[in-house]
Amino acid sequence: MKPKPESVDMAALDQAVRLVTEVCERALNGDLEARVPLISGSERATRIRTAINGLLDHVDAFVREAGAASAAASRDGSTGGS
Repeated sequence: MKPKPESVDMAALDQAVRLVTEVCERALNGDLEARVPLISGSERATRIRTAINGLLDHVDAFVREAGAASAAASRDGSTGGS
């Protein structure tokens, strides 16, 4: 016997998609501190929130580290350190 499919609350699904889309658009426009807030609903909604926020955490950290390294290299290079 097949397992009963999970019932879908379309209003909650629409809300989750809207929230995820807004955060992705903000990140696309440079706001790497945007995060998906808590989404009520299924385990799948929690998993996508966790995955997107984790991805944004890594991208944000990479951009910050790259910027800091670039700034440090620029300072070191401008002191005539030969």
